[in-house]
Amino acid sequence: MHGPPCRSGRCRKERSGPALREAAGRPFDLAREIPLRAELFRTSAERHTLLLVVHHIAADGWSMGPLARDLAEAYAARTAGRPPGRAPLSVQYPDYALWQRGLLGETDSPDSLMSGQLAYWKAEMAGAPEETPLPADRPRPVVPSGRGGSVAFRVPPATTAGITRLARKSAASTFMVLHAALAAVLHRTGSGDDITIGTPVAGRTDEALEPLVGFFVNTLALRDDMSGGPDFDELLARVRETDLAAYAHQHLPFERLVEEVRPARSLSRHPLFQVMLTLNNTLPPRAELAGLRSRVHEVDTAAAEFDLSFSFTERQDGDSDGGTFLDGTLEFGRDLFDTATARRITEWFLTLTAHAVEAPDTLLADLPVLAGPERSRLLALGYGGDGAAEAGTVLCRFAETVAAHGEAVAVVAPDGEATFARLDARSDRIAALLRAEGVRPGACVAVLLPRSLDSVAALLGVLKAGAVYAPLDASLPDGRIEAVLDNARPALVVVAGATGHRPAGRWRRLVLGGAGEPEPATATPPPTVRPSPGDAAYLIHTSGSTGRPKGVRVGHGSLARLLDHHRHQVFAPAVRARGGRRLRVALTAALSFDASLDPLLWMIDGHELHLLDDGTRRDSEALVDAVRSRELDVLESTPTHVGHLLEAGLLSAGRGHRPTALILGGEAVPAALWTALHGIPDVQSWNFYGPTEATVDTLVARISDTVRPVLGGPMSGTRVSLLDERLRPVPPGVTGDLYLSGESLAHGYHNRPAETARGFVPDPYGPASSRMYRTGDRAVRAQDGSLLFTGRGDGQIKVRGFRVEPDEPATVLTTHPDVVAAAVVARGDGTAGTRLDAHVVLSVPPEGESAPAEPERLAALREYAARQLPGYMVPSGWQSLDRLPLTPSGKLDRNALTRPVPLAVTDTAGRTPAALARTSCARCSPRCSASNAS
Repeated sequence: MHGPPCRSGRCRKERSGPALREAAGRPFDLAREIPLRAELFRTSAERHTLLLVVHHIAADGWSMGPLARDLAEAYAARTAGRPPGRAPLSVQYPDYALWQRGLLGETDSPDSLMSGQLAYWKAEMAGAPEETPLPADRPRPVVPSGRGGSVAFRVPPATTAGITRLARKSAASTFMVLHAALAAVLHRTGSGDDITIGTPVAGRTDEALEPLVGFFVNTLALRDDMSGGPDFDELLARVRETDLAAYAHQHLPFERLVEEVRPARSLSRHPLFQVMLTLNNTLPPRAELAGLRSRVHEVDTAAAEFDLSFSFTERQDGDSDGGTFLDGTLEFGRDLFDTATARRITEWFLTLTAHAVEAPDTLLADLPVLAGPERSRLLALGYGGDGAAEAGTVLCRFAETVAAHGEAVAVVAPDGEATFARLDARSDRIAALLRAEGVRPGACVAVLLPRSLDSVAALLGVLKAGAVYAPLDASLPDGRIEAVLDNARPALVVVAGATGHRPAGRWRRLVLGGAGEPEPATATPPPTVRPSPGDAAYLIHTSGSTGRPKGVRVGHGSLARLLDHHRHQVFAPAVRARGGRRLRVALTAALSFDASLDPLLWMIDGHELHLLDDGTRRDSEALVDAVRSRELDVLESTPTHVGHLLEAGLLSAGRGHRPTALILGGEAVPAALWTALHGIPDVQSWNFYGPTEATVDTLVARISDTVRPVLGGPMSGTRVSLLDERLRPVPPGVTGDLYLSGESLAHGYHNRPAETARGFVPDPYGPASSRMYRTGDRAVRAQDGSLLFTGRGDGQIKVRGFRVEPDEPATVLTTHPDVVAAAVVARGDGTAGTRLDAHVVLSVPPEGESAPAEPERLAALREYAARQLPGYMVPSGWQSLDRLPLTPSGKLDRNALTRPVPLAVTDTAGRTPAALARTSCARCSPRCSASNAS
């Protein structure tokens, strides 16, 4: 047999590393060359590096030791002037291949080892998740680049000793403890309860195979059950049982298992598992070259076969009486992870493992993942800084505005307009009328008025009377109005002639306007004592989607702090953009929706409020016409509604006036809409996030600052936290429950102490007696610190055993250029399980161009989704709509979405045998080693 080809050449020392990586990364042409090559690099007169590259079909990691020994013996013989004298091997690789084939037998023989092991593995992997969720920095690409990186770390001696003690105590091995620790880390960082980890086994079950160079290694898929809330001892017992059973069935080739289990194949991930664990407990290869000082090391080819691959090597510690320690390396795919994230993952592993081996009776849910400094850093990231020393109330700011701009127009409403002075006088009168009717400070006053000047004056009047403002939407059905009144139990209901008949007779009314309004002489003067920041200001009722409506009581202080924040961070930039003048602000929301308070705060700060009538605010084209004809500067609405407005030409260039500030809130912003607004720099677009329980807006993001949808940063005096079920900060990249705390929190739910206690829980990170609100939303903190919304915690469903947030596939669909808007809903199909249905609004082709037929467009969209998402997240039902239906509050009306028919498509996910071979196991990347000699 001819030896391997050997090239040689000069190389500067500083270039040796890149040159070695380049040479090691060159692929083999197995049709023309043997799977072994050598290259000699001369970096100086007395220093050379010999690179040996072996294809994985010819050698495995174990083979590097025999290969290095053979090389050393051959070198010694050649330098002595004689040919190498190799003793014949007792066993050759073909002998092993024949032995393995005879051992396994045939698949069609029920008594063969092949049949028995195949049955075991098929049962073991039945229903296993096809992909392990990981705290990645980026979505998985459709076609992987194969680029990888690595970070080195060391398991401290104390932890290594703890691993050894626990292994001995549990009749386990070091590998089993490492396996349990890795499974626990993955479980705690979002991978779920059903996790599969891969590991190689040497496959050299006979001592006669140890000196052979060849590919003997096999890959095992170790499936871990983390359900039931076990402690680490229990997990280790489960892992031990799993590993021993896997070792007993290690002869079945991994690629055969993949063929039989037939997981959904994808070029973007390794089948069955994406995380590898290896413990190297053999001596590293050594090449004692006669007359030379030499060492052997691997060449990092910067390639990645797996998403994450943990490798540990046992080494002797010369400073610890011959004790051992563990050197670790984490290889990672750069398609998914940055180096900083990979390093952070190793820190999580070290932190959890250290605690687990010291206290193995600790529940997995209680084992810490974050070290103290990172935990503190994450908590600090969520704090918006100290607010104003004393925010006062919005009435104080309104009084300043009246004094400064008394004769300026404050409100333009369907029934006329009013200056600040007139609005102030009218609100004083309403406050006096309320006092005359016996309304006391702190009492609730419901307001059921049409959109008019009095609807704005009534808000101010109720606050001036020291009462709690509880708005009602006149467009709601009578049953809903009664349900809100039943909860609010108002002392009085303020109505107009057109709405006076709506409340049932048991509620006391104050009729404003016309003959029904009391004479001024019967009204007492307004109270001289104004409400304090700690008093309740308003009562807003939630949508009632979870049952009967709940009233949320919000204080004056938090509303004033919201105004103080917006004045400096939102209002001021918009004013500067318009040359310092007062702005015209549209109020398009229903008055019972807390988002209506944002435009009212602009008015309180001195700007001109335009209270649009129902017909205009609900008609996209009419609203766009109003923006142009009235030259409105500020517009706030939900993302779904704003999408309709953009379709109607709201921001189209060359079509007249467009707003200076466009504010989105109430829903997650689709990626396509964010991208569109990001590309219009002369319009200040904002994303406001905040539940009613946290005073309208809590997190604020300027859309021009980021290229993807984010929730934004917390307002001053507010903290946002992403926590796990034990109320601990979750690591970056891991989805957690979103909690809000600080000065923006509401007082609680009106007359519902039990629900208040469930929703507003003690804050373990705030001052004594402080609270935080459990929003029910879930989010993830990216590595750059930004918050990304991932869906509702109560919206999770299971599809084919996977936990799915329907918002996730909907978000992906909106990234398709043919999609204007999308919604994905889950529906139960009885025995067929849960299915996802997609409802999409397709784009309209430019004038003069035609689009494919709708079924073709939907089929193309499904193929796009199949390329972006796991199979279980691809909707089966598809429907095209002219627009998504909205509730009266402007949110998506899921109940109005009809059930679509499943789309008949051809599965295009098939793959060629070559593609299958490329990802079936860790057998096609070259093993590379280099020997430096001088």
